[in-house]
Amino acid sequence: MVTTKLVPSALTLSGAPQALCATSTGTILAGLLNGTVEVHSLTSGGSDSLSIESGTGSIRALLSCGSTRACAALSEGSVSLLDLDKGEVECTWNTTDKERTPSALLGFSDGAHIGYVGDNSGGLSHIDMRVPTPLISTLEHGDYVSDLAYVPGNPTRVLAASGDGTLGIYDTRAGKLKLFGLSESFDDDLTCLAVDDSGIVIGGTLEGAMHSFNSGELANMEVASEGTILNATRFCGHPDSVNAILTRSELVVTGCSDGLVRVLGPHDGKLLGVLQFDRSWAQTENSDVVEKWPVEAIAIAKDADGNDVLALAGHEECIRFASLSLLDESDEEVEGKTKEEKEGEDSDSEEEGGEKKRAKGKKRKRGKKAKQRQEVKRQKDADNFFGDL
Repeated sequence: MVTTKLVPSALTLSGAPQALCATSTGTILAGLLNGTVEVHSLTSGGSDSLSIESGTGSIRALLSCGSTRACAALSEGSVSLLDLDKGEVECTWNTTDKERTPSALLGFSDGAHIGYVGDNSGGLSHIDMRVPTPLISTLEHGDYVSDLAYVPGNPTRVLAASGDGTLGIYDTRAGKLKLFGLSESFDDDLTCLAVDDSGIVIGGTLEGAMHSFNSGELANMEVASEGTILNATRFCGHPDSVNAILTRSELVVTGCSDGLVRVLGPHDGKLLGVLQFDRSWAQTENSDVVEKWPVEAIAIAKDADGNDVLALAGHEECIRFASLSLLDESDEEVEGKTKEEKEGEDSDSEEEGGEKKRAKGKKRKRGKKAKQRQEVKRQKDADNFFGDL
């Protein structure tokens, strides 16, 4: 039986969290709607905290850059590099194209001022925080870039997930930023990316399906021809949007809009269990119905004893925590599954092209292309209906 460990109480924030990350030492950072980044260290009992005013817009993305630095992307079109020791903004980079506001970040580690910025127009830029214009920039995707990651074992290859339903792989050698390979469009927003210890790349989607990309194919991109189409295996099981994803001990942890945090196998998408935490966040005086607490962001932090815990952010002004006992003891049988846990047991894997399970709950805001695809589908359905009449 899996042992349940005590977790920290909910951590109150001064505003609504939009992004979440943790430093290499386990300090938790929350990016808020008002542009503030709150820094909390649970190892000191939660008393060690500070706030950094990173800008005037809302936080779109937040990236840990080691133990004492972080990077924030803001809706105003800026990227701020934060010094967590001093509690201040080290430097700020502003986009020269207001139509391409930052939406995803990668790099800026080990004291570097150089990294990659994905934007809401589907572009990718290589920037130096000390230089006002991008070192190089490209615009290959038809909708926003939702997440960025390095190809496993090859930091010269950058992966970009997009709201147009594609995953792009970019060659960054010799100062280039060239699209090297592209997946077929999944006709569904790719919302997040994660890379597990074995090198498998996993992406979540707005409709709840997940896609696993062939690690061998990604590793062999050195000898593949330009324009290679990336293949993916599709897993079902989430009834709503997969908003956040991370890996630990070759297991996959997902945060979903239905309020559940699932633990899955990386190779087959099999449901191994559900992490338990307080999912009720709002209850009206005139109703006994407690709303689900959608999980929008997750990160692994450290508690007062130095143990790893999962931090979760949703639609209220706090961070909640869940035990990682299920992941640490994943080889043991998980007993006593609840009805909510069984909701995700339909995670049979199928090859790309199979029928999608459409989510019935409330969705996050779609990108421009996603809205257009939805409108085209409605029109086709209407035409078919009247054609039958």
